[in-house]
Amino acid sequence: MTPREYFNACDGFSKAEENKLQMEWERARWMASIIVSPPKKMPTFPWEKAEAASDADMDEIERRRKERNK
Repeated sequence: MTPREYFNACDGFSKAEENKLQMEWERARWMASIIVSPPKKMPTFPWEKAEAASDADMDEIERRRKERNK
C-alpha cells in the first residue's frame, strides 16, 4: 500500500466513523424529543446548519402537533 492509499483509507475510515457517531446522536435526540414534549425549535448539530428548517417549517410542525394533541 502506498502512502497515498494509506492516507486515503485512513480518511475514509475517519469519515465513516464520524457519520456513524452523527447518526447515533440524531437517534438519541429523536428519542428524547418523543419522550419529552419537543420545544418550538430543536437545537441543531453543527453538521446540520446548512440543512436547518425555516421558521415557517417549524410553525407548520407546531401546528400539526397541536392538532394531533387535541
